[in-house]
Amino acid sequence: MSGVQNGIQGQDSSESNGQINETASAIEPISNSVKRQIGSYELQSNAHISALDSAWKGMRHPVQGYRVQLYLGTLQEARKVRSQMRLKTNLPIYLTSLAPSYRVTVGDFHDKWAAEKERQRWSETFRMTIVIPMEISISSAQGQQ
Repeated sequence: MSGVQNGIQGQDSSESNGQINETASAIEPISNSVKRQIGSYELQSNAHISALDSAWKGMRHPVQGYRVQLYLGTLQEARKVRSQMRLKTNLPIYLTSLAPSYRVTVGDFHDKWAAEKERQRWSETFRMTIVIPMEISISSAQGQQ
């Protein structure tokens, strides 16, 4: 027998007449590489599965990103802030419910630093601006990287 015996690799052990003889041998490199033939394959799928896959690819999927929250309060004030922001920026503006309040957020940023830069831009006008992590739209975020 050769190989790993009694926890020692590279030693041969043999048992004869109740005695164990161990002799040191050269450690052989272990080769796990397997040569494989290059081939081809044919992808077969059900038409219903292909239709579902195509429909999924055609849909918008949100990703995790950042927005700048400019306002949090009543619905009436949130609508005023949103209308003011529409005149001041081309970034997407969102009015969302955060029961019992409403918040106005701006932008779709992939990284926090870009969102922080935008927050600093609005910090004089809106004192309580913060950067918040949330799901963002991929299509509008592509221009804001």
